[in-house]
Amino acid sequence: MPKITIDGKEYEFQPGETVLQIAWRNGIEIPVFCYHPHLPVFAGCRMCLVEAEMRGRRGLIHACATEAQEGLVVYTQTPAVKESREGVLEFLLLHHPLDCPVCDAGGECDLQNITFRFARPTSRFDFPKTERERRYAGPFLELYPNRCIHCIRCVNFYQEIAADEDWGAFQRGHDTLVGPARDANLESEFSGNMVEICPLGAITARDYRFKARPWEYQSFLAVSPHDSVQAGVYLDVRTGGRYG
Repeated sequence: MPKITIDGKEYEFQPGETVLQIAWRNGIEIPVFCYHPHLPVFAGCRMCLVEAEMRGRRGLIHACATEAQEGLVVYTQTPAVKESREGVLEFLLLHHPLDCPVCDAGGECDLQNITFRFARPTSRFDFPKTERERRYAGPFLELYPNRCIHCIRCVNFYQEIAADEDWGAFQRGHDTLVGPARDANLESEFSGNMVEICPLGAITARDYRFKARPWEYQSFLAVSPHDSVQAGVYLDVRTGGRYG
């Protein structure tokens, strides 16, 4: 089988596998925002950049979108990679509100975890953050545009998996807004899945808001009571907190 070298160690891979897939399979940490293993590759957040060398040429590549090749040498902890990650997070946090204590995604937020792990300890900017009004996203979803980092993962899911067009990214650059189209009501039965697709607290569930924190729940295997095929489901039961 062909082999690739990551951080000084050789790993075998199947043709068609990406650098990110090989790294994750072998326990090598590469952070991502826009990537999801069950969605088409978007390669827009730039969080997965790693340094690669092949045939005498060296530079930064997208780990999520680069297929592995025999002889490719990858570095995930070089100064260039560290500087790249810090720069991406610095720009993502320019206008992101500091409302983690009141955000329902607190404790299970990818942005929060990755920031603690890879970002600079302080910000170099002190100008006022942009404020955007909360948008109606349907009867089950709460949409906070202030928190959105434009990873487009929800758009990717809604248009490619749910196969609907009433959710997307509108405007450009600093004015980009992600959410439902104007005067559109989300009709797709898959719309609730976007709560899990969102890597932070930009999309949350209305029936979950301010009810509990993730660490107060325990998951149990169960059977769905709503269909005739007895589909397997997980029940998240609150076992701690004030009413635990």
